[in-house]
Amino acid sequence: MKPNAPPPYLQIGDWGTGTGVALVTPFDEKHDVDFQGLEKLLMHIAESNVGSLVVHGTTGEAATTTQEEKREILTFVQAHNPNKLPIILGIGGNNTCEVVKAV
Repeated sequence: MKPNAPPPYLQIGDWGTGTGVALVTPFDEKHDVDFQGLEKLLMHIAESNVGSLVVHGTTGEAATTTQEEKREILTFVQAHNPNKLPIILGIGGNNTCEVVKAV
């Protein structure tokens, strides 16, 4: 990683090796992010031989979660990443203006 890069971001060529796992974001009965379920998922993945974690990847959450939820989920995954795997953040969405603001 380049010296002055912020920690949560990857530099080109710093994707890790092996398979990147797209994390599903669990929700509870109240439609809130289930952080306890997300922690269980991260612990399960930590036992596997994976190369990176993909937050808001191909499972659709990038288009359906709020900006606040996106920040909370990313912060949580960073804090609960026992193998310190590279984290790839999906920033897609259905609103082009909002996606551009996020970039």
